[in-house]
Amino acid sequence: MLHSREITEYVEVLAAMPDYEVQVAHAALIIAGYEYPHLSEFRYLRFFDKMGDKLRSRIAGFTEPPPIIKEINRLLRDEEGFKRNTSDYYDPRNCLFNEVIDRLGAEKVFVH
Repeated sequence: MLHSREITEYVEVLAAMPDYEVQVAHAALIIAGYEYPHLSEFRYLRFFDKMGDKLRSRIAGFTEPPPIIKEINRLLRDEEGFKRNTSDYYDPRNCLFNEVIDRLGAEKVFVH
């Protein structure tokens, strides 16, 4: 668990890093710590690892972005049920990985 000051320092370090060095999921979960100081990063990072494992074999051999994006969309939207929040599009919680993942239902996300 990080405190607000530590999160702010982390964000400053991230801002100075080249984009290719930023671990986006980890960074997003650290930032979510402002709102959720007791957030368990491991739980959510495990979810992303599982999605990466599923995706890796599907995109093996692809070198161009369009088919890779198609497979990412198929996995997240069609199979995992991610969708935009049409009832409250501007809800700031839509920007927090933990909130978006939790909306799928913990039993769906963390069991398989």
